Amino acid sequence: MRYNPAVVAQVFATLGYMFPGRIFLGLGRGESLNEVPTGASWPSNQERFERLKEAIKLIKLLWMEDWVTFLGKYYQVKDSNLYTKPLQPILVFVAGIGP
Repeated sequence: MRYNPAVVAQVFATLGYMFPGRIFLGLGRGESLNEVPTGASWPSNQERFERLKEAIKLIKLLWMEDWVTFLGKYYQVKDSNLYTKPLQPILVFVAGIGP
């Protein structure tokens, strides 16, 4: 299931504020086994990779900046501000496969 990166940023920012240094975020391109049965379309590998890169960029901007406006190919926010930001940087781990 695809999640809105702005919502993910907000949830993890709050967790990072509540539990500094104890939170990390793991992200990946998704798994058709989990998404297709829900009726979601399954984009190409290239599109999923582009979406992931864009989502990470947006999440990090929201964690660090105030009043973010972001117009990406897949995600957009206008004048978005997370009032509770993480107290320490949150580690982001990205799933990978292959060499």
